[in-house]
Amino acid sequence: MYYNTITGDCMRPVHTVGLVVTPCLLITAGALAQANLAIRPIGPITATARDSLGSVEGVRVLPDGRVLVNDGTRLRLVLFDSALGHPVTVLDNTSQASRNYGSRRIVDPLLAFHTDSTLFFDPASKAAVVLDPNGAVGRVMSVPRPTDGPPFTPPGRFALGIDAHERLIYRRPTGLVTVIRPDSAGNLARPARDSAPLLRGDFTTHRVDTAAFIRFTSWYYDVARTDSDGFAWSEPHYDPLPVMDDWAVLSDGTIAVVRAADLHIDWIGPDGTVEASPKVPHEWARLTDSAKQAFVDSLSAYNAAHPGARPRPGPGGKNIMVSWVQPAPTASQLPDYRSPFERVLADADGRVWILEPHTPESGAVYEVVNRAGLMVLRVGFPLGFTVVGFGPGSVYATTREAGRVGLVRLTIPKP
Repeated sequence: MYYNTITGDCMRPVHTVGLVVTPCLLITAGALAQANLAIRPIGPITATARDSLGSVEGVRVLPDGRVLVNDGTRLRLVLFDSALGHPVTVLDNTSQASRNYGSRRIVDPLLAFHTDSTLFFDPASKAAVVLDPNGAVGRVMSVPRPTDGPPFTPPGRFALGIDAHERLIYRRPTGLVTVIRPDSAGNLARPARDSAPLLRGDFTTHRVDTAAFIRFTSWYYDVARTDSDGFAWSEPHYDPLPVMDDWAVLSDGTIAVVRAADLHIDWIGPDGTVEASPKVPHEWARLTDSAKQAFVDSLSAYNAAHPGARPRPGPGGKNIMVSWVQPAPTASQLPDYRSPFERVLADADGRVWILEPHTPESGAVYEVVNRAGLMVLRVGFPLGFTVVGFGPGSVYATTREAGRVGLVRLTIPKP
């Protein structure tokens, strides 16, 4: 007998190319052990950056322990020593061409490339920049398919990676985050779409193929509206409770796709083979009809108190900005269950970190899942700590105090 990762039931063997299933008895015992995992506090701070930062978009720990930080707000890359001391600005927007960060904030993460080199993306030139171990620009490469980016990832998704064949793993954002849903009359502006390809791109051959498909429901447009003056516009609605797959690339180049529908992981090897591990134990939060309506009422009140603006034609053919209130969805448009996670990361030790849903008033809790698909840790962070990167046995996080962004290194507890 075997375990069905979709339904959670035991079943007879299924012959699927590239798919590995796990004996049911082992999974049942493992699931019971994982379900009883208590939240352990993240380990002590072992290093603190003394240099004040504007923001931390990405952290890259070099093989010798030095730390390269993308300070996107201040348009610079800063290289720290292994103790997060002696900061040196290696790229900024005032230097000569060979050390110029550029005039736009770079939000894509820093990627390990050729062992001790670092790859990041210049949105202005749509190019991949390779930095040497000292942070200097070594060479500039064309991205595998320039029409795809950068930035390659939708806002809020910390997902880019390099696989074992040094192919870029990414999701093309343009045109792939729109889901059209019915308006109150049941009309659709155009057919709905609820998935996007996760792509692999070769920097040398520029060949791009699809590694997997990712489910998303991030936002959609309603049908056109017409105001009292006869001006028509397309009114955007945002999904406030999206249930979306997410992914990360492990240190060995394996792609881990975390499925939101049942919280299992598809592991995609560099050779294209796929292994589906068992569902990660999770306490699903059901949304009752009354809870959905309460959420809609609260969101409507918040949107009314925080209006935005939209353009419309004014005198002389010039656009003017008019007040606009973001509409809330109806209760029927909300999912029956909250998404089981908010974000997925990969650490330096080949494990996946799944961020549990939390509120701004609570500290983050991550479920740490090993390559066998078993949750080996639940790690809690103090309020205000945000994970931005990993080193061997350690995690890097930002802190905020009196408007200052700090960077610290903490020890990961052993399972």
